[in-house]
Amino acid sequence: MPALPPENVATALKAGNRTQFMLTKDKDPVYLAKVRWNQKLVTADAPVTGNTPPVDGVPWTAHGDSQPRCWPYLKLSWRQGFDQGPDLRFEQTEQGTKLTVVFDEDSSRRVAGCVPFDVSVKSVELRYGNELDDVLSFEEILAEPGAGAIAPTFKVEASASVPLEARARVINALQTPGIASWRVRMEFVWLRIHPIANDVDPGGVTTPTPSFPADFDPVVAIPASAKFRPGNFVAGVMESRTEATAAAVSPNVLNPRIQANLRGTALDQSKFYTAALKTKLIYPIPTFMTTPETVAFERTLRADFPKGTPENRAIYAAIDNDYGVLGWRNTAHGWFQPTSIQDTVYCLPSAYRLRVDERTGMPSIQALLLRATANQGADPLDPKTYTVRLTLKVAPDFDVEQLHALRALVRSESHNTVRFADLVLGGYSGARFVPDPSLAGLGELFAGSVAGQREIINPEYGFTLTYEGNAEFIDLLFQRLKSDGIEGAVELDLHDASGNKRTQAVPVVLSLRKLASVALPWGPAVPDANSGTTPPADDAGAALAALPRSIELRNPSGMPVTLARLEASALQRSPVTGQVQEWARVGADGSWPRTLQP
Repeated sequence: MPALPPENVATALKAGNRTQFMLTKDKDPVYLAKVRWNQKLVTADAPVTGNTPPVDGVPWTAHGDSQPRCWPYLKLSWRQGFDQGPDLRFEQTEQGTKLTVVFDEDSSRRVAGCVPFDVSVKSVELRYGNELDDVLSFEEILAEPGAGAIAPTFKVEASASVPLEARARVINALQTPGIASWRVRMEFVWLRIHPIANDVDPGGVTTPTPSFPADFDPVVAIPASAKFRPGNFVAGVMESRTEATAAAVSPNVLNPRIQANLRGTALDQSKFYTAALKTKLIYPIPTFMTTPETVAFERTLRADFPKGTPENRAIYAAIDNDYGVLGWRNTAHGWFQPTSIQDTVYCLPSAYRLRVDERTGMPSIQALLLRATANQGADPLDPKTYTVRLTLKVAPDFDVEQLHALRALVRSESHNTVRFADLVLGGYSGARFVPDPSLAGLGELFAGSVAGQREIINPEYGFTLTYEGNAEFIDLLFQRLKSDGIEGAVELDLHDASGNKRTQAVPVVLSLRKLASVALPWGPAVPDANSGTTPPADDAGAALAALPRSIELRNPSGMPVTLARLEASALQRSPVTGQVQEWARVGADGSWPRTLQP
């Protein structure tokens, strides 16, 4: 139904002339924390046992742990909200076609009474044919801890670039039952135990027997009364180590009591991100020798997603240019239409107004004096010899408070699955300009005009109106611009969920009293450097310290600009799928309004 091709959807006007700043992955603490959880914290939580390794489908209890564990299974995540269905979708990006997928740990397939081992995800593949190279490898993989014992304990997000030569085959395989399948490789570490007998290790090297404080628990390797404090070693651990015992510590062991404190919750993942970045891996002081061993396994799932199934349509929306499958809805806060694009919601502007020239800062009005061709020999001082061509540039304008209310409504209607809607003007099947009827009957005052009915306009970026008439007519237009304005309407064709078309009019109000919003260039201010060296990104929250905490705005125009207020929102997005997982309103400091000189 919508007329926007994919390349225009990605660049369509953001509601309210909104601009964004995105953190690169090497500076994104959420991305770094997830990577560290998957690569270090999970694999370091190694169970300690005898010589029998864990077996799939069998409860397994680590030494000193009362909670039985088992190997985890996976299932494809299910989208909630407006467009429920498998959490799988194609996306059109500047780099080409991408395929993103989200898996959950399948809690329904656990061994009774068990929780799954903490695993790291090593690879995700989509097999879409019978040949050996008919495999799409997902190069971007992130695992994230879940809520706890009943809900899935982790989820996996993955993204892959689909080669142009393989795109048709991949799409066909996903729509044809029995061809495509997922293959996810996971692993965890367990320790094969070798008790130290008579102070001699299995290699025959004499190892001094460590001495422990009275309240020290040698199994978990921290004092039983100790509390976990992110960013610090637990009191009593380092002090009790000697050089010999510290050298005997396996570098692959993370204290399980520490690991329990690192688990995130569904309500507040920010504590996990901070702890994952700041936690130093604390190793137990062994009374035995251990050999770390890796347990690797694969889970295979069918990948059947026929396009004829309604919940699967969103998967192929970017391929079929079928974004508006849910239809437009009218609300107290304006019209909106959910889309199959991640967190994107179509909306309409509140009005169309005079554009501001970004170079001069003045209303975008251009006047040109013309001599009529038929009057070439007439008196050059006679005003009747000339006409004036007036060109007005028109742009869509959005009411900020209405956008806030609409985002809150979308958040409620989607059951909080669209936490911060990316509001975009789009999703219409046709648009036209209807002129101010009061200007249509001025007769001889017009010498010519292209400000009449226009069946094809671009409502996202605005359009241009050109009036041409005698001096009396131009004076009339300027009087209107200074008072009530030149009016009209932009009519957009919208479709509801049943496919029925209706025409919705957005008012055009061209007045010098209120102009369209203008976007000032801005960027983050670079944090002050504390030293000449940059610490590792996962060391004691260095990534958090490197985040910009202020922004700088510039006024490139030729006129002073007074800012009534400044509003910003901080978004926490998934580095793989781009979904907004959390958001917060950001307030500007200092007194307002403020004036920016040219």
